[in-house]
Order: sequence, then structure tokens, then C-alpha cells
Amino acid sequence: MKSVVVTKLRRQESFTLSCIENRGEQNHRISLWIHPSIPLEFEFDDSDRPELNRSWLNEMMVSTNGSGDLRVDPEPAAAVA
Repeated sequence: MKSVVVTKLRRQESFTLSCIENRGEQNHRISLWIHPSIPLEFEFDDSDRPELNRSWLNEMMVSTNGSGDLRVDPEPAAAVA
């Protein structure tokens, strides 16, 4: 997700970021307005950089470019080359 967000902001593109938050027995959708002028901070539990799933990144970028909404969905398994 960070890679897609940074790419969009580098291009000076604004968008919404949507994810599902579990609150007990109910799920709630949260949407945030992301704009290049708004400071962001990314925090990670692990200091290692994970290998990126390129097909997933491409799917998120294409979806965001079409709808203007970056949805945070679970990562699918990486395709075997």
C-alpha cells in the first residue's frame, strides 16, 4: 500500500484510501482523503523491507486510477513465475 500511496503522491494525485475496520461483531468502512499537501507517516512493526507483490501493486494502482479510491484489501498470494 505504501508504494502505491507514494507513487500517487509523487505524481501530485489526490485520492481516497478506504479500509474495513473490525469493531467487535460489526465491520465499518473508513475512508481518508489523501492529498500531496497532507503530511503522512508510515509505521511498520518490522524493520526489514518485505518483497513486493508486483501484481498486487499493479491491481491497486489500476483500481485507484479508475475509481479514485485505494482500497486496502488482503494481499493475494504472489503469482509464481
